[in-house]
Amino acid sequence: MSAPSKRYLYIWLPRLSLDRLARAEDVRLNGPFVTCREERGAFRVVNANPSAREQGIGPGASLADARALCPDLLSEPVDPQSEVALLRALRRWCDRFTPSVAVDEAPLTKGDNPDGLQLDVSGATHLFGGEDGLLNELAAGLADLQLSARLAVADTPSAAKAWAKFGAKHGRSTSIPVGESKAYCAKLPVEALESSASYDLRRAGLQTIGQLYDIKSIELNRRFGLDVCTRLDKMLGRHPEPLRLLAMSRPFATRMTLPEPIMHTESVQALLTRLCTSLLARLEREGLGARGFALSVWGPDEDCKTLETGFARPTHNVRAVARQFARPLDALQMPFGVERLRLQACAVAATHPRQGVLDENGAAQDAMDRLITLLGNRVGFDSVRTPSPSQSHLPERECTSVGVTMAGVDTPDWPARRAHRPLRLFAPERIHTLEPGDPPRRFEWRRTVYDRASVSAPERIAPEWWSDRPGPLRDYWRVATHQGQTLWLSSRPTLPHERDWSVAGVFA
Repeated sequence: MSAPSKRYLYIWLPRLSLDRLARAEDVRLNGPFVTCREERGAFRVVNANPSAREQGIGPGASLADARALCPDLLSEPVDPQSEVALLRALRRWCDRFTPSVAVDEAPLTKGDNPDGLQLDVSGATHLFGGEDGLLNELAAGLADLQLSARLAVADTPSAAKAWAKFGAKHGRSTSIPVGESKAYCAKLPVEALESSASYDLRRAGLQTIGQLYDIKSIELNRRFGLDVCTRLDKMLGRHPEPLRLLAMSRPFATRMTLPEPIMHTESVQALLTRLCTSLLARLEREGLGARGFALSVWGPDEDCKTLETGFARPTHNVRAVARQFARPLDALQMPFGVERLRLQACAVAATHPRQGVLDENGAAQDAMDRLITLLGNRVGFDSVRTPSPSQSHLPERECTSVGVTMAGVDTPDWPARRAHRPLRLFAPERIHTLEPGDPPRRFEWRRTVYDRASVSAPERIAPEWWSDRPGPLRDYWRVATHQGQTLWLSSRPTLPHERDWSVAGVFA
């Protein structure tokens, strides 16, 4: 008894960039509108809405030419991150049809945005009355989601993809019979292989995929490269093509719907505490915590309002989360009350139990975490920065600052402090020489006159020749002054008779 045939379904979303905006009810779509992408230094149209197509504007056109045809044309660059997020959400929605769903990442190799999903529907089509029933239910569901799609089922993922993209004249949904993929794909143009050699195939007089069947693989490989043979073998099932399935992340969230809207802030805070208790108990059972939380609030006939808060380290402390939401809830304006709430944990990570603080270092770390949490929720985590060492031997570049994001703070390993370096470093500041010397015997800096008392041997620091900003060659002196301060003076040795002396740091 032969094994059942594998069957694959491909969902192509040719207008994904426009459909995403249409789902958000973008008012710009009421007139001529296109999405565009930069290609070889020029912007080109990716998708055009019906009003723009009526003006003769289509995909692939130059944005400058499109604006010449339609001066009122509005445009927006494609947003790959938002489109990929929509595809991943759609992948979870497709889980109702089959558990084997993958985002097609092949366009990423060409610099394009992913715009399709691959489904392994082997053994699942009978649950929907056959392949035609599955295609009809999928098409209806995608239409309800305001997504334009073309669907195809075939024996291989490449055949289903090629027919969905290039078999438009045969309908929006096609089920290629078992064993007939080779005959069906023979009608498609050579561009359906999505090979970099498609232009060379056209120049050689090869118009359709069927014309490649009679050419030996060794000849195709010699004239057009191995990529053509590999893609053709995948389409015909002679080369394995497994789907790249990723584990679907479980959303950690809880919600509550009320029979009647509530008006008082104290009542909303009480409900939030109940949501926190339920959600954080689940996180604690699984040994997890979250660095961010999002509270979505709905009112009667009002749009959703989202409040966000974050922490420096993952937490599942109910009191801490509720306390951080107290200030945003006080500023929330819901004139008709609140009737639905949803709390979601973001940036979930494992938590490791630790002993209570017994030393000063642990207490300082806990205090720093509380400070970062407080400042991040007040001014935004993107606005809070922390010192960090950098891979540079130049004094002014040895230390930099990095943002404290919701992803947490990675404590860097600081190198051992160099004893001959000053406590305070800053960009070199020019001084005014009053009595010359090497270094100056008397000079003015920051409106204060200094007299040299003693000098240590100079330190020469070479530029970073491997860097885009190598910096100059500099000599540094440790200069003690009669005024009590010890300064770090620098100069460029390239002009010994005309040195530009500067102060680069101050010793303790």
